[in-house]
Amino acid sequence: ISQAQILELTRSRIVLGEVCYYTGSKTLGTFVTLAGMNLAETIPPSSELARIYANMCYATGVYQLHFLARRYGQLAEQTIQYLDTSLPCIAWTYLVTGAYKSGIGQWRASRQTLQQSIDACRQLQDWHMLAQGVAGVALIDHCQGRFQNAIALWQETQALGQQQGDIQSHAWGLMGQAEAWICLGNWSQATICVNQVQALLADQTGLVSDRIRLAGVASRVYLHQGDLYQTQQILEAAIDLILQSEPIAVHTHQGYAGVAESCIRLWAKANGHLGHQRVHQACAALQQFAKSFPIAQPRWLLWQGVWLWQRGKTTPAQKLWHQALQQAHKLAMPYEQALIHEQWGQHLDPQHPGYTLHLEQAHQIYERLNPSSLTETMDVVA
Repeated sequence: ISQAQILELTRSRIVLGEVCYYTGSKTLGTFVTLAGMNLAETIPPSSELARIYANMCYATGVYQLHFLARRYGQLAEQTIQYLDTSLPCIAWTYLVTGAYKSGIGQWRASRQTLQQSIDACRQLQDWHMLAQGVAGVALIDHCQGRFQNAIALWQETQALGQQQGDIQSHAWGLMGQAEAWICLGNWSQATICVNQVQALLADQTGLVSDRIRLAGVASRVYLHQGDLYQTQQILEAAIDLILQSEPIAVHTHQGYAGVAESCIRLWAKANGHLGHQRVHQACAALQQFAKSFPIAQPRWLLWQGVWLWQRGKTTPAQKLWHQALQQAHKLAMPYEQALIHEQWGQHLDPQHPGYTLHLEQAHQIYERLNPSSLTETMDVVA
């Protein structure tokens, strides 16, 4: 078999692996990608090898093999630097390795890597991949509490989608804005974005990850409005989707977290609206997601702790909240820290010395993140 034939076989496996990723077939996608890598490694380094190393970086990360993921990411970027490779390869490789880095909280490295992808995409005029890169940087800003910066980038993502008739990019931009507006306490703007993206995705049944992400933000909006029936409908459908799929997309972080949060809040408000098993399934799914994408660890520990507290297990709950704070601090995620302090304080008796301490710490962080709408932000977690 010639080198040209090996490259052609490798390219076919790259494409098939990426199709599997986008359709949620994680196991088949990983198998095909591994087969392609084994082929590509039999000949001198190529653009195909760099691309497939990047795909293996992301795939092994999803399988929680982070030591392998980091190594494949290094190999992908080293191969790019070794070769005089093409812009499409540069754009894709840095997009995928940058996305992996964001999922484990390597904010600076991820931002730099994604920017290299963005620069290549602008030269290529590959607008869908450009939207992915911009959305990746927006996610970094969101996780670091830079919500106004994130909103501007989500608006750019939305605009790219609108200009190109790209429904998925359009939806990413709207969902990202809604998530950020909620963190800023602006529920009216969040509601507008949710309504728009619900209309966009109404017939897009194949976009499973995006529908899970939408459920996370939409359920929080409806619950805030007091519409328990609509909240329940969204959550029931979302949990069914979650149980039928596997966590494969870092940008669905807020989807899994939002579904777990809304399940717990709905259960507390009206026990008859949602069964115990559904809450357990939502929390277990968030835990599984957090193993693949550690940036979700603080949120899982927070809501698992709330769930334990509501069932009378106060000591284990506080242990989880302590771990959540440690993780949020380690990951440099200030909004997560504020949210944990807020929930911890609210669950304590007002006479408890920790009550005032936690609420004051939450107040200080919220004020630093968004001094203009502190009152509304505090209401978010009330």
